[in-house]
Amino acid sequence: MDIVSAIQQEVLKTTQQQVEAALAATNDALRSALDATAQADQQLSDGESAMQQAAKAQDEAVAAAQQQAEQAMAAAVAGVPPGLEGQGNGS
Repeated sequence: MDIVSAIQQEVLKTTQQQVEAALAATNDALRSALDATAQADQQLSDGESAMQQAAKAQDEAVAAAQQQAEQAMAAAVAGVPPGLEGQGNGS
């Protein structure tokens, strides 16, 4: 093998190693990006679930407050102090 062929072989070998290293680094970066995307998607899903639960709790609290207000108004109209509705008048 002459010196030119030996140099070409060495350059080819070095280039191949560099390409393989670059491909491995690219593959690792893509895996990391995919993992980060999956994690962000899960966090978004968790956030949406938390928002839905908060909205449901808010709706339930509003409904309960509205019901209590209606009962208090009905009791006030009837002249019964709040909290004593349905206990009778003792007679």
